[in-house]
Amino acid sequence: MFSKIFSTIVFTVFVISANAQSPNIFTYGNDAVSRSEFERVYMKNNPKGQMPDNKSIDEYLDLYINFKLKVKEATILGMDTAEAYRKELAGYRKQLAQPYLSDKNVTEKLIKEAYDRSQIEVKASHILVFLDEYALPKDTLAAYGKIMKIRNEIIIGGESFDSVATRSSEDPSAKFNNGDLGYFTAFNLIYSFESMAYNSTIGDVSLPFRTRFGYHILKVTDKRAARPDLKIAHIMLKTSTDAVANQQVKSKIDSLYNRINMGSAFEELCKKFSQDEGTATKGGVLNIIQSLDTRWPPDFKEAAYSLKKEGDASTPIKTNYGWHILKLIEIKPIQDYENKKEELRMRVNKDMRSEMNKESVIERIKKENGFKEKPANLKKYYNVVDSSILAGKWKGNAKNKMMKKPLFKLGDKNFTGLDFANYISDYQTPRTNAGIIPVVNSYYAEFVKQSVLGFEEEHLEGKNDTFKNLFKEYHDGILLFELNDKKVWSKATTDTLGLKNFYEQNNANYLWKDRADAALIDCDNNATATAVAKMITSGKAADEIQKELNEKNALAIGLKESKFEKGENSLLDSLGWKKGVNSYNFPDGHITIVWIKDIIPAGPKKMQEAKGIITADYQTYLDKEWIKELREKYPVKVDQAIKTALFSK
Repeated sequence: MFSKIFSTIVFTVFVISANAQSPNIFTYGNDAVSRSEFERVYMKNNPKGQMPDNKSIDEYLDLYINFKLKVKEATILGMDTAEAYRKELAGYRKQLAQPYLSDKNVTEKLIKEAYDRSQIEVKASHILVFLDEYALPKDTLAAYGKIMKIRNEIIIGGESFDSVATRSSEDPSAKFNNGDLGYFTAFNLIYSFESMAYNSTIGDVSLPFRTRFGYHILKVTDKRAARPDLKIAHIMLKTSTDAVANQQVKSKIDSLYNRINMGSAFEELCKKFSQDEGTATKGGVLNIIQSLDTRWPPDFKEAAYSLKKEGDASTPIKTNYGWHILKLIEIKPIQDYENKKEELRMRVNKDMRSEMNKESVIERIKKENGFKEKPANLKKYYNVVDSSILAGKWKGNAKNKMMKKPLFKLGDKNFTGLDFANYISDYQTPRTNAGIIPVVNSYYAEFVKQSVLGFEEEHLEGKNDTFKNLFKEYHDGILLFELNDKKVWSKATTDTLGLKNFYEQNNANYLWKDRADAALIDCDNNATATAVAKMITSGKAADEIQKELNEKNALAIGLKESKFEKGENSLLDSLGWKKGVNSYNFPDGHITIVWIKDIIPAGPKKMQEAKGIITADYQTYLDKEWIKELREKYPVKVDQAIKTALFSK
């Protein structure tokens, strides 16, 4: 949709509010555009460093007048009140507002933190005690007591973290991995867990910390520098269930390894012996291997990372797939901060850590607008909520007096119990094993966040000229697209009678040059060319000739048959435009038979033959006629003195 908005106008419109002190450069109907607006719009949409000249100013002024006229017409027609338009514009407004609802300083810190963490891979184990996100206080206390008891078994009792994790962790995977999560880096795990791991010292057992899954303790067992991506090739021999056959496979892979060490080409041995059908013909080259990609067998991946320089080959290693010899093709360098920054920005914005950014913004908005809560009213509100909220089915009674009570105030606006009830109704979901008050508090916290951000978004135009101008651009761009489509684009394709009349009045603009109805027949050798010439003389059509000769040899002849205009084909032009059969011998031995069946004199194209260009010209015509109508409807007056003074001090 972005592209269709901007394709409606030749330039990008950054509408600038007219300065009350700036004189008007032109009026259209009862509206006006100031000198300051036009100068700013012009400079926004022209190459920097180039001083405006009279010609470019005149052209741009004409375009801008036309743009303003069309937007005015769309507004008068009420197109900006249509439900579809308002819905679409609201969607764009949400997108445009996002950068203005974030704290740039917090974002930059999160991006830098993510980059710094991505340079280190952490290995850790954890123990989990499950706890519902909306658990009652007594259940929360019980879970915390349980995780502390588990921690004491390790810290005080001296038991190993692994054995306690296997016995006590409520993470099902702990039964077979002893709580070991392997290596991870930024964005691999939820942010709170990631932060605890990166802020912990190797060997220490953390204090309990809570995530949406429950309470955890963790132990960092290793930290290492991030490893680069690798491009690897391999030779693979498959193993079998037969012990004797497997020994033969082992002897063969050892022999191949020795041949590589003696100087034999890895790629040639791969093509000849590797049993990985997908890569053997390509020299064994595999997809890029990444340090934390779990799709590769661990032994295979570690063998790849043991290779130190490009060209090194590994000793044979065994996986579930068979025996392998690896060769390091390329070490991909780790990107520096500047090259990685924008990718990290997108990931930060989609990740849970973006909540930190949002919280910073929310606190600023609250402070700027005198946020004040009514905790007594919220406490009373608990009494109007029943257990149906746990099933996600609660509906507030609008007649209840609590619905009129304010829960908090922001600026000059009170947010009432009814506002909160409507929010719950829109967003509630079943929340089993939870208490009513924790669930209400959870909804309330989100209600406050959304209300505060929504309040700021509603007032963005009054606080930020850049946003106001950008939003106006989208407002006008969508309007202009819809009206242009109605008056020009769709009309040109659906108004068949109008298109036909336009063609008949302008058919002198759509002419063929002299044309040759010809066949160009490429022959693989002289014998084929002789056969083609005989078949033409016998009266056979070009496609019949092609079918007959290519039955025995699919490459005997190639055929290009068309009506060629003069200048379209250099071979036709070089042989002269006369009916008959000619031949041209190329240096590589193949021959082209040029068979000119007829010469068609220059003349008008039929409507179907030029419908595309006729339709485009009709659209241009409709647009010009429409502009004439608009200029009559909303008379335009340009102040020549102001125009002459443009861009001067």
